[in-house]
Amino acid sequence: MLEREPPYAWVILAACAVMIGMAFGAIVNIAVFLTPLAAEFGWPRAELAAAYSVVTVATGLGGIVMGHFSDRLSVRRVVLVGSIMPGVAFFLLSGLNTPAELYAYHALMGLLGFGAILVPLTNVTTFWFTRNRGLAIGLTSAGGALGQGLMPFLARHLIIAQGWRDAYQGPPVLRRQRRQAGEVDRGRRAGRPRRAVRRGRTLRGPERTGLDQRAAAALPHRLLA
Repeated sequence: MLEREPPYAWVILAACAVMIGMAFGAIVNIAVFLTPLAAEFGWPRAELAAAYSVVTVATGLGGIVMGHFSDRLSVRRVVLVGSIMPGVAFFLLSGLNTPAELYAYHALMGLLGFGAILVPLTNVTTFWFTRNRGLAIGLTSAGGALGQGLMPFLARHLIIAQGWRDAYQGPPVLRRQRRQAGEVDRGRRAGRPRRAVRRGRTLRGPERTGLDQRAAAALPHRLLA
């Protein structure tokens, strides 16, 4: 008789279902971007819809490649790549200007994004379950179906609220945090004291001002501090 799965296996299942759902939702988002992209650039619908064909073919190829790597590397590393790539692809899509860029970024999303999530996470699910393995795979697949319905719904509201370019970059909260982080970083660089360095040492006093010793002696000491 097969042993019961540990309670933590269901936590793993939930995490895998959520990630696969987000990945599924990412590749079908092109459906809600068809209208704004056609209005912006005047491209034919067939030309825009071809991006979905590109991402699905790339996902199939990526699943083969990433499945090979997940047998030889840590699944965490493979899934980490798959988690980052869709975000990178969406950020690049926010600056979209040509159909070639549309296809290239969707290929990136499928090859290194969804392809690095679907197969490895499904494999992980089977490792954690023995008695209810079929149920676990079914629930994981249900997460993908839920993502296909939920993510385009959210993307549509983002497009209406802030335009298609900003919608590709995510909710306003995330964009505000990125902007604030950039402003803080620029503020730190602007407020950093500039020090003249010569031969690996910090210059002080007359050396820093570029004056010779006699000219420096004629100036108040506080100006050279």
